[in-house]
Amino acid sequence: MLERHQYREDKPWFEYHLTEIASELVPAWVMIARLADTRRSGSPRELVHTRCGEPTNPVLTCSACHDPIAGDELAYAERGARTGPPQR
Repeated sequence: MLERHQYREDKPWFEYHLTEIASELVPAWVMIARLADTRRSGSPRELVHTRCGEPTNPVLTCSACHDPIAGDELAYAERGARTGPPQR
């Protein structure tokens, strides 16, 4: 999950960077951290988007229609198969 890089030749000082696969997990970690914040007593920390500096609440959205996705709105299907909206 982390790669260690020595940044001083004269001392054993290291910095750590996320691996590529760990970087892909950041959205999940953010969602888990937000859930934990809502369960803590007191005021939760504020999550700020560093690019614009504004407070934000990240949401999982569909890459096709861009609507927010709820936990009960996901299902596995064969790759390339389109299920469309559920029949009622």
